[in-house]
Amino acid sequence: MPWYKAGTVSVVQNSNAVIGTYTAFIANSRVGDAFLGPDGRWYEVTNIASDTAMSISPNYLGANNMAGAYALVPINGYTKALADAFNALNNQFGAKLAALGTTGNYDILPLAKGGTGINAASLPALLTAMAAMPDTGISKSVTFRDVRTLAAGNYAAGQGGYVGWNDTGDGSGFSGHVAFTSNRGGGTGGFSWRSVTADNTQGGPPMTYSYAGILTVPTLALTNALSIANGGTGAKDYQQAMVNLGIRAGVLRPIFASLKASSPPTDGNTSGTFVGWNESNGGGEGNFICNRGGGSGGFTWRTVNADNTVEVSRMILSGTGNLSIPGSLSQGSDRNLKINDVEITEGLETVLKIRPVEFDRRPNLTSKKYDRHDSGVIAQELYDVIPHAVSLPEEEGDIWKVNYTAIIPYLVSAVKQLKAKVDDLESKLEKGV
Repeated sequence: MPWYKAGTVSVVQNSNAVIGTYTAFIANSRVGDAFLGPDGRWYEVTNIASDTAMSISPNYLGANNMAGAYALVPINGYTKALADAFNALNNQFGAKLAALGTTGNYDILPLAKGGTGINAASLPALLTAMAAMPDTGISKSVTFRDVRTLAAGNYAAGQGGYVGWNDTGDGSGFSGHVAFTSNRGGGTGGFSWRSVTADNTQGGPPMTYSYAGILTVPTLALTNALSIANGGTGAKDYQQAMVNLGIRAGVLRPIFASLKASSPPTDGNTSGTFVGWNESNGGGEGNFICNRGGGSGGFTWRTVNADNTVEVSRMILSGTGNLSIPGSLSQGSDRNLKINDVEITEGLETVLKIRPVEFDRRPNLTSKKYDRHDSGVIAQELYDVIPHAVSLPEEEGDIWKVNYTAIIPYLVSAVKQLKAKVDDLESKLEKGV
């Protein structure tokens, strides 16, 4: 047998490793072969790790050589070559021949021996006989590891489910695609998908696709939010959805027949107008909140003409609590609403007990700035004089409030009393009394 000399080898003095470049050690050498090194000395091959790595004995004695010539010499000669050929044949076919066992004794290999047990002249005939390609009336369940289709399904052949490929007649406009087709026969048609238990006694809710093209999914979980162009919002939370739809971005002006808020505002930490309900946790009131941001805050109500070119009136509630009304303020005072009415005849005495004051005030109890100068009365003092003109705090942290309109009747009474006194004095002067 010829010596093997392909490629070069790298060897290091006192090392047993031989590293080949462009070599095929496995197919061309065996343990026990002779290795003629770049130093001209003979060594024994003790291990072949791969096509490019082997071990020798003794360790390499020559000088280091990174790309030296070498030779592998088969010691066993032609006997070795024959053994190698048989080993290659055994490695490739030995296990398969052993698995066949006594199958060589059969003209038609039975299922028990790994055959089909069927004498068929063609592949379609074989598949039909195995019920893998059943004729009408055959009912068997066939299990495949996978199924490959290379043409459109022949769904004109009769009712049933068909799997095809690249069906140009399905109306999808696709190419190179898988086509699932239901020939509904005299039924409703459509598709269904469901998961069942291991013994097929229970099943989960099905996903269905009807003949009319309606896809019904029990629960839809999208990794990516459905875009606006596809009928979604492009968002996974309602706040971003409103931004995407332009409701919070100032792009759109939505029109509602009515607007309902069922909980306190939860997003009032940014500038804007917020509508909520029951912020007092029990009062059942509607809440209108202005987050003024860096501005002065407040609210406006105005009436305009049909095309919003002329402002008819404007009511303003400032950020400091001042209400400005361009017209008059009317309160319900119908006689039909009242009983037990008693004329106030001693209003002057009551008015004289009221202490009018000027003061500096802050807008609320949490503010530390008394930046507004005003005049009026002190609610706690007025309560001792006209109790019904004062609203007491309804909960902790609330303030006393004054209904200044309730003081007016006492002022009217006081004026009438003073007028009577003036008239009496004038009468006395005229009489010279």
